[in-house]
Amino acid sequence: MKRRSLNIAVCFWTITLSAIAASRAADPATANPDLQLVADGGNAFACDLYAKLRGRTGNLVFSPYGISTALAMARDGARGDTAREMAGVLHVAGAEPRRLQVGAAALQMALRGEKDQKDYELRIANRIWASDKTTILPLFLDLTERQYGARAEALSFAADPEAARRTINEWAGRQTQGKIENLVPPGSIDGQTSLVLANAVYFRARWAMPFDPADTQPAAFHVSADRRVQAPMMHRAGGFGYAETDDAKVLSIPYRGYRIAMAVVLPNRRDGLADLEAKLSPKRLDAWRKAESQWVVVSMPKFKTRTHLDLAAALKTLGMTSAFDERADFSGIDGTPTLRLSDAVHQATIDVDEHGTEAAAATAEMVAGSPENPPVFTADHPFLFFLFDEDTGAVLFLGRVVDPNA
Repeated sequence: MKRRSLNIAVCFWTITLSAIAASRAADPATANPDLQLVADGGNAFACDLYAKLRGRTGNLVFSPYGISTALAMARDGARGDTAREMAGVLHVAGAEPRRLQVGAAALQMALRGEKDQKDYELRIANRIWASDKTTILPLFLDLTERQYGARAEALSFAADPEAARRTINEWAGRQTQGKIENLVPPGSIDGQTSLVLANAVYFRARWAMPFDPADTQPAAFHVSADRRVQAPMMHRAGGFGYAETDDAKVLSIPYRGYRIAMAVVLPNRRDGLADLEAKLSPKRLDAWRKAESQWVVVSMPKFKTRTHLDLAAALKTLGMTSAFDERADFSGIDGTPTLRLSDAVHQATIDVDEHGTEAAAATAEMVAGSPENPPVFTADHPFLFFLFDEDTGAVLFLGRVVDPNA
């Protein structure tokens, strides 16, 4: 039986612009067990995927939330072993499909926040492009549009694959304010492509309290135990979430509105990143994000990095094997057993600096004063970071900085 290919494309952009710390009251969203099932599964998937990607050299950034959302759209059209494998990889095995669909929609709605909130910008967009020779089942179209807001559009993959690729890449660029370019690489779409599922996440926020650019100065950053570079180091003393473990220091920096925060996990040893990565787990992520607010003297580098990933190999090693070969069953998409995944690509970029233009009085109330001997957090060697939602615990972006200048 001739197989047709189904591509998954995922793209992301984040600008992080500056901060201090505060606590938030729990949101009613966390009382939704379906939402929490999807969020917790996504965090477990994040750790599994990081374990497969950490062998790469240099800096790294990706969005586990975005990737899992794109995979969830495909999973909703999978059947049999293919569906079971995908559910296992996403850590939602055994859950009723309806629970997962409702949970995914609720999580997406919770992350977007109220329509009139101005504290941060978080865009979540999903889209399906189908070959003009493929007929998608109305049930699948209705499901993906209701649960993910994913509208379907026909493209002539066979007649003009390059034009189809440009259309998808232009969509990704629009959704990410032009920060993601050429998401789908040349040659990845051909006459056998029947369907492309894409997800884009764009995040822009200001720190709750900014770092002062005048305080940013070049300083040594130890990229390894025996090599260092000069990097622009930001400085600020104030209220941050802070914790210490046996192998790391954790700093939590909230954005305006205190809904989204960045956690920076700094190994105690200059060469300790590899050991820290090996121990990454959902339990540790959860503990790190609960750092308590206190006065901290902070020095950390500005950094900017971009990662372009081909995820097929990693997903296969995680257990999603049949989806990529002749055993694939995505009959829930078009009613036939001929679709399979041919590729899954992901691109992410992150830009972290000191800027922030509105540090309102409400954000300065978290810490009453400076203690005599505050903790010192100096991120002058490789570290982990992740952006997370305070209310649901969902990890939006995850990565590491090995060299701030790279």
